[in-house]
Amino acid sequence: MFESPYIKINEHGIDFIKNYQVDMHIDYCEIITIHLKKGHLINNWILSLILSLLLIAYSLKWLISSFMTFEIQILSGPNARGYLVFKFIIPILLFIGGSILTYLATKPSPIISIKTNHKRYKIPLIEFKRSGALNDLIAFLSERVNLV
Repeated sequence: MFESPYIKINEHGIDFIKNYQVDMHIDYCEIITIHLKKGHLINNWILSLILSLLLIAYSLKWLISSFMTFEIQILSGPNARGYLVFKFIIPILLFIGGSILTYLATKPSPIISIKTNHKRYKIPLIEFKRSGALNDLIAFLSERVNLV
């Protein structure tokens, strides 16, 4: 039996897990084909990539503008912390967040795409790759269904 937080595969069929409970079961006779391919962990990865690049560009613009309008006299006043946080810390945090989102949007991962008569399901297999059980999973599924 192969199990991850999203899917459980055994000799009876494939179970989809949601909130640590079996949400849906598919028998092997219902499956038309299974595609194992490289894909993205995020479903709307293009939208996430565009959003992250906009976030990076905006934070860089804000940071450059902050350096250009920096006033050293404000640092001796009572609002020095707020000035530094607003002018420097927040743009740096936005840049780091945009960089992480860019990495997650472009990171390839093994994906299993299950096609049935009614619907197509897409599940990440990153846990099986980390544990080294991906080749065993492929051999197990190739005996039971049409594997591409």
